[in-house]
Amino acid sequence: LRLALCGLGGIGKTQNVLSCIYEYEHRRPVFWIHAGRIAQFEADYRKLGSLAKIPGHDDPKQNIGLIVKQWLEGPQSGEWILVVDNTDNKLDFYPEPKSIESKGTDTVSNVIAYDGIAEFIPGGSKGTIIVTTRDREVARDLANQNVIIKTELRPEQAMEVFYQHYSNTESMPDDTAALTRLLMELQYLPLAIVQVAAYLDLNRSITISRYLEIFTGTKESQQRLLSKPHHNIWRGKNKNAETILTIFSISFRQLRQQSKLADSFLQFMACIDRKAIPRDLLLKIRLDGVKDEFLISEALDKLFNFSILQNAKIDFGSGHGYEIHSLVHLAMQTYLESEMDTALNKASTLLASTLPNSEYENWVEWRVYLPHATALLAHLVGDSQASADLCVKVGRHLFDLGRYSEYLKLYERARKLYAVLFGEENTKTLEAMHLMGYTFQRSGRLKEAQELEEKVLEVRRRTLDTKDPVSEPQESRIEEQIPQTPESTLKEASNSEDDTPATNAANILQIDEQRTVDQEAFFRAVKDGDVNTVKLALSQNNVDINLSSTPEDSEVPPLLLAVENKQEEVANLLLEKDVLEVNFQDSKGQTALILACENKMEFLANNLQREGKFKST
Repeated sequence: LRLALCGLGGIGKTQNVLSCIYEYEHRRPVFWIHAGRIAQFEADYRKLGSLAKIPGHDDPKQNIGLIVKQWLEGPQSGEWILVVDNTDNKLDFYPEPKSIESKGTDTVSNVIAYDGIAEFIPGGSKGTIIVTTRDREVARDLANQNVIIKTELRPEQAMEVFYQHYSNTESMPDDTAALTRLLMELQYLPLAIVQVAAYLDLNRSITISRYLEIFTGTKESQQRLLSKPHHNIWRGKNKNAETILTIFSISFRQLRQQSKLADSFLQFMACIDRKAIPRDLLLKIRLDGVKDEFLISEALDKLFNFSILQNAKIDFGSGHGYEIHSLVHLAMQTYLESEMDTALNKASTLLASTLPNSEYENWVEWRVYLPHATALLAHLVGDSQASADLCVKVGRHLFDLGRYSEYLKLYERARKLYAVLFGEENTKTLEAMHLMGYTFQRSGRLKEAQELEEKVLEVRRRTLDTKDPVSEPQESRIEEQIPQTPESTLKEASNSEDDTPATNAANILQIDEQRTVDQEAFFRAVKDGDVNTVKLALSQNNVDINLSSTPEDSEVPPLLLAVENKQEEVANLLLEKDVLEVNFQDSKGQTALILACENKMEFLANNLQREGKFKST
């Protein structure tokens, strides 16, 4: 019988096998072999040969792998259990084809490395072989269909594991809620739980609540806390001091050794959000210039087989996506620390060239891509054109969504980057300034809008007859980058007696105030996050802010419509109105407060409670 237990590093595979074989320890001999390295495998096989007194085991010239295999397959060994632990590196078990010259010197280790460890695992019907591995491909090769996938612990099991390694139970009554949250942050990964419990048990001055506060503070705090070593006697002589981050790094190194493309995908995904990663995006970016879907699928399957990726359904394209365990994602960033800047610049170039324009028909695609773009931008720190281009592309979409404050931050960032890279008078720098001015206008910040427009006009007059060697090939015009103002209004502004740039800008700023917002336009603005239109509607008092919307929007009032579509700025505007009805429930019985909490709109939820809009329940 061959059986493989497969799962993420640190998920408790070894402990599960130990629990299983304890039931058989008095019925048949159990041999435990560490197979993380070829040298360790050879050493453990020699120990087995010594214990069983197998002839030839003490001869260094004899192939101990073949001697032990033949003995286990023979009648003299009886019934036995062989545990082959840490069978993680496929190349150690199934080496790439080699010429006879590559066999090297005739040491036993070289022979085992050349033939592969799998060649020396006993076959036939005798005995029971249990394999632990992180790689599903190795599991299938060694155990055929007899593979058990180890999943994460249930919350109550995680709590039990913590108690087993934390003896300071006096603090538990006050910290039960904090512990529940901490275990959830660790995503119920056994090794992480044991490591944290052991640390807290030795550092009694740090309560569970305080540890949770530090752990959830910053990525650097998480890295520091998870870098505390934990000693595991079952990992072999060279692995008894480990951390949750170094455990994952073993998989990353093996992945790099086995597949360059899989390693490139790992680097790309370390730069973006860990949740809802669309497979369609990974196919579209053409990483390392690879277009062949078959090769891309092989690389992604390699990541999946190492339990680095998990399947996830997404509401876009093929519906096939991935997600990454939060601690694995953190470990990826830690492992790539010295290479992270290069990875980030590469990812920003790929994503900027892949993201669609912000036309309405692409908004569904943007809804899936935007979290990954914003996560990437949060990591980017360098002065590269790729960073600036990504800021512009994401910023333009945020503008179209009416999320002006976020848009302005990105465009100001892009303006500074372009100014550093190409100069203050470069077309790209001026485009960013012009769009910022337009947004200031839309937001009612007239003075700032006027100042920026005057600067742009001044530079354009001064450089009107000169060519910009950097931007000339792009054939871009500033006017093409901004939302178009109605022609009639522009004519009125241009025919004004006072035709200065300042007066023209001030006239154009009054555009939106000349239109009336009806109920249908109001609902559309609430749903799309058009803050300016919502402000205008509320100031005109022409709309009913408690009226349910159209049937296709499930007949919900504006507040619920805003929260459902994660338009937090719009929802906060509505809350300023005293006549707003806030206790309305949707078809599932959920209120705006419940939805705000589910969508992690903490600022809005706090506003609801602080304003006393909701009664305590």
